[in-house]
Amino acid sequence: MTGDGVLDGHIQRLFDWFLETEPFFATHMGRHEYDDRVPDASRDRQLRDIETAKGFRADIADVEPTTLSPGKRVDRNLMLHTLDLNLYEQEGLRFWESYPQGASGMGGGLFSLFMRDFAPLPQRMASITARLEKYPAMLEQHKTRITRPVSCGARSAWSPRSGSPASSQSSGRRARTRSRRGRGSAYRRRSSGRWRRRTGTRTGSTTTRSRRRWTAWASARPRSASS
Repeated sequence: MTGDGVLDGHIQRLFDWFLETEPFFATHMGRHEYDDRVPDASRDRQLRDIETAKGFRADIADVEPTTLSPGKRVDRNLMLHTLDLNLYEQEGLRFWESYPQGASGMGGGLFSLFMRDFAPLPQRMASITARLEKYPAMLEQHKTRITRPVSCGARSAWSPRSGSPASSQSSGRRARTRSRRGRGSAYRRRSSGRWRRRTGTRTGSTTTRSRRRWTAWASARPRSASS
């Protein structure tokens, strides 16, 4: 087998593995055999995935660039850089140990099923229902990841008073929206006040004066004999 064929085999195995471990991504990519699944979000699975990614990187790095065509050399470098970035995020930064991410992923697992008309709606709703039934267990698995929690993020994501993990995010967005609207209203009021002070007018007075001028002008017009 040529170097190009060996590289293609490694990349295909990596892609198939990623689709299996990330069914939400698989659905988004149009691979609908995973539509009723959710990812294994446990800490043990996360650690195994890191080691698996290291194995794929080693396999791809072992392919000698001299055995590859120019285009496949680009593919090899791209895959190595992509895996390096992934390993840096998962093994180096390890945000998954600090910030709960289960709630933010739930919507993504339903969006493609609901919005894309790739199958009859009853079939897609069956997949949506299957995922919804698995979400509580998935959220419990996400909790096993958190060993270095960021207190603010963890409290807002898992507070019992929020009703659901996603509700705190929605509340935060609503608060930010209200704040922006408040600032916009205050700015408009200040701008309107500056304009009124500069022109010496009151709200609505320009329209009123114009109407009065038109009435006076119309009354002063000479009327024709026929009228």
